[in-house]
Amino acid sequence: MATFDEPARMDEHEFERVLWRHLQLVHDLDSREHGVQQGASSDPEESNFGFHVGGHAFFVAGMHPGSSRATRRFSLPALAITANEQFMALGEKFLSLQERIRAREVTNNGSVNPSFTRYEYERPARHFSGRLTEPDWKCPYRSRHTERSADPQIGETCSGDASL
Repeated sequence: MATFDEPARMDEHEFERVLWRHLQLVHDLDSREHGVQQGASSDPEESNFGFHVGGHAFFVAGMHPGSSRATRRFSLPALAITANEQFMALGEKFLSLQERIRAREVTNNGSVNPSFTRYEYERPARHFSGRLTEPDWKCPYRSRHTERSADPQIGETCSGDASL
């Protein structure tokens, strides 16, 4: 979990802009030394996208005081960062975890987050900020990984868009 003191109050679009700006800055530094985890993509347009740090893929759940979803509200802007491997390790247990999360969504918000019901596993990057993205939404993040970049420590390859 990472929290930020500033800016304290933002609407959902501003939070999304700041979230992707922070992730881009981290990626720009990290991608100089590390590649992409095998089986994951560094391309936010792909269904197996993970935000990569140290050659490992992560799902990022952004939270902030101005979120329209109660389950995404937090007293400060924050990023909850979970390794994709943790989700995979759950196997079938993931489905029961997902059911509990969705039940909490209904309790706290009256419905399941529409972002998940519309886009589900299509493009995980859509879910990072927690807001319902438009059908033509384009992720502002651009991977700097090359087509065959490998993490020298774990020897895994990636495929991603290296353009900026």
